[in-house]
Amino acid sequence: MSENIIIPEPAGKRAALLDLFRIILCLGVFVYHLTPIRCSSGPFSVNGFLVMSGFLVGISVFGGRAFDSHAFYGSKCRRLLPMMMMAFLLAVIWKVIYQEACPPWSIEDWGNFSIVAYVRHFNTPMWYMVVEVILLLSVPFLVFMSRAKWRLELSFVALVIFVGFLFCQVPDNEMFGGGLYYSPLVREWQFLAGILAARYAHQWQIQRFTTEGWYKWSLGLLFTVFLISMGVLMVLKQTTDLNAWNYTFEFDAITTSFYVLLIPGLYYLRPQISRGMSHILARGAALTYPIFLIHVVARHVCEIVVTDIAGNVSYVIIAVITFIVSLIVAWGMLGLDQRIQGALKKH
Repeated sequence: MSENIIIPEPAGKRAALLDLFRIILCLGVFVYHLTPIRCSSGPFSVNGFLVMSGFLVGISVFGGRAFDSHAFYGSKCRRLLPMMMMAFLLAVIWKVIYQEACPPWSIEDWGNFSIVAYVRHFNTPMWYMVVEVILLLSVPFLVFMSRAKWRLELSFVALVIFVGFLFCQVPDNEMFGGGLYYSPLVREWQFLAGILAARYAHQWQIQRFTTEGWYKWSLGLLFTVFLISMGVLMVLKQTTDLNAWNYTFEFDAITTSFYVLLIPGLYYLRPQISRGMSHILARGAALTYPIFLIHVVARHVCEIVVTDIAGNVSYVIIAVITFIVSLIVAWGMLGLDQRIQGALKKH
């Protein structure tokens, strides 16, 4: 291997700031799916999840040990698949009960570039989890590419050019980039950007800057810019002609570049916080996965049940009830998942 890409694990088991960021991104997706007028928080947040997934994979794969595909995929399957199956079964049960209120089983007009349109349309957030599983299949190839200088970087550049070319074929103001928004191939470059961010975070020894005041101020400024940008884009989208801009390659490139700068800092900077607060953030981050998977189904349930009971009510009330229901169901899913993980460890 021509480059030393060992990335040491920072002191402490949890990256509290990354847990907080994961919670914020999950709320961004939640708000996107529950507002009557679509905002930009969904695409903004999904791009962050993709870069974060790549970054954490980079930390795991290039962590100083030989890449063990059996252990790697065994761990990922135990983490991802039980929750996905639970969410899908809940969605199927709801469709059986209220078939007329749910989306059809298949749809043909979401574009030709997405191979997960079926799952996405039936249970919207699950498309991202399917995309993550598909992207993880490329990890052994990326490990192989990383063993020669610049080969991984050149692959990244070629992929960006190819994706940019695909987006150039999409008509202006085409929603969801003509289907490209949902394509695992198109999302691969964001995943790879996160992996490269992990690699260069070590090469540039970012961890040693985390005690410096200027670094903390810079990271705080980036985080503030993130929050303000999300809010401003949500407002602008309602008042200007930006209906499809957050599904363009330009939007993906800007947000991905921003996350590449922000996420390594959130991972390496370990602030002094109480054990109780660290536990709350860790628990909240764990809940984001089931909430992400189940909240659209919960919205369908709440819309129908609340309307049947109370008639037409404020959308804010439905959103609040949906959040509470999503939280309760997610807590139950997490508890069941922990039992499944315990059973798997015994075997």
